[in-house]
Amino acid sequence: MLSWSISYSYNQLHGIALLVVSERLARWWPLTVYGPWLVAGLSILRASVQHRAARRSWAVMLLASGTAVALCIGQTPGSVLAMVVVGVPPITALVCFRELVGQFSSRHGPRHAADTVGGPKQP
Repeated sequence: MLSWSISYSYNQLHGIALLVVSERLARWWPLTVYGPWLVAGLSILRASVQHRAARRSWAVMLLASGTAVALCIGQTPGSVLAMVVVGVPPITALVCFRELVGQFSSRHGPRHAADTVGGPKQP
């Protein structure tokens, strides 16, 4: 779902860029939105595995996702349904990514069976 959402949004952004620039440039233009999104995502995953905060990377991720939504919605006809159809995929990508990060992060460290079976350790 994550890759489909990004692919769909990428195609929307490519179509928007075709209105202004040549095909050659328009092919790469969506990377100006999803490049920072991808780098921030990798940074968030690394921080999650290392049990560290990634506030700045989450800010970049939210900004890139918001930009994708705004650009996609900006080129739709005035109907609400059209806005939803093109606005939901970037949001879906963000939500799916958040759930993926949740698979790597945990609030508590790993628990071992020996810690619970034998009771508290004696000094």
